[in-house]
Amino acid sequence: MEGFYVFGGKNEKGEPINSLQVLTYNQEKGALTWEYPSVKGSPPSPRYQHTMNYFSETNCLIVYGGRGHSISANSPLPAKHCYEDVFVLNLETLSWIFPKTGGDTNFKARFAHACTIFAGQMLVFGGKSNEEYIETGISILELSNDLQYSIF
Repeated sequence: MEGFYVFGGKNEKGEPINSLQVLTYNQEKGALTWEYPSVKGSPPSPRYQHTMNYFSETNCLIVYGGRGHSISANSPLPAKHCYEDVFVLNLETLSWIFPKTGGDTNFKARFAHACTIFAGQMLVFGGKSNEEYIETGISILELSNDLQYSIF
């Protein structure tokens, strides 16, 4: 499906969500339309302040990090939770994949960071981890050309 993909964020009540939306152009109506495609697999947990990047070599989107809420039995308010996970959305099959990561990974749980993909690498800079700022420096994750089955 061709369009502008949006994953997660917050709903009108301020709660994190994990829905996938695609803004498409309908030529017949001459208008932009939001669509909610049916996806396979388990999506990432509801989150916001994460990144989602397009990896053209495998036609997929990569979601990294972000922030969500977890419910604690000891508190009436949800606690904020920071993620360090990586999810892949295969755009050909609209399937979510939770890949294994390995090697010397210095990726920390973070949100509000900057992320891009360049030359087969995912580059991550900055952000916050719970209430602390992430130290300067760029974290690099090598991407595999076969993201449909295995990654990193």
